[in-house]
Amino acid sequence: NIPCQNVVIRTCTVVHCGSLLGVGSEVSGGIRNLHVANCTVQEDVARILSAERRGMRGIENLNREIIKSLGFKADVPFDGKMMILTKNQSYFDLYNGDSGIVVNCSTRPMLMLKRKGNFVFYPLSLLPSDSLEPAFAITIHKSQGSGYPNIMMFLPTRKGHPLLNRQILYTGVTRTKKQSLTIIATPETFKAACETVIERDTGIEIQ
Repeated sequence: NIPCQNVVIRTCTVVHCGSLLGVGSEVSGGIRNLHVANCTVQEDVARILSAERRGMRGIENLNREIIKSLGFKADVPFDGKMMILTKNQSYFDLYNGDSGIVVNCSTRPMLMLKRKGNFVFYPLSLLPSDSLEPAFAITIHKSQGSGYPNIMMFLPTRKGHPLLNRQILYTGVTRTKKQSLTIIATPETFKAACETVIERDTGIEIQ
């Protein structure tokens, strides 16, 4: 999977908590014969979730504002930038929904992912730019199958919004490992989400 040679990372600490708290790394060489020493990655300490992709509370705007607050531009890689795959890259054994952290931006930016307890590195230049997007905030839909100790979740602001329903709310709430959950909503929109159930046509007729 890895088309480079000899990488050493020493004393790397990457902490993600909705905003970037700290990144430190010392990297040499390319990417095969990987050795990682004293490396602690805590990318799943917290996550920002939103029901929407667009709009003021959508993930596109949330990620843009977070990156801006860190002093960077949205389309520029920087150490500690959280990224998520939006398209399968089967040649590299990467798939839609896989997430990682950008490192080594001073020389050759790479995406670091954890695979079965090991760290795997992919040069960003080898991945199509339209297959990656920032992941400080992700959609509730994308979060399915994952769990985080702490969650901040944004619900739509408009009553009657198609994503303001009990299924979306339940999915978001059950992503937390019950340390902390913050829901950003008005009493009216939260009540609407609790009371709105989307009926799905399964195509099965009960007689």
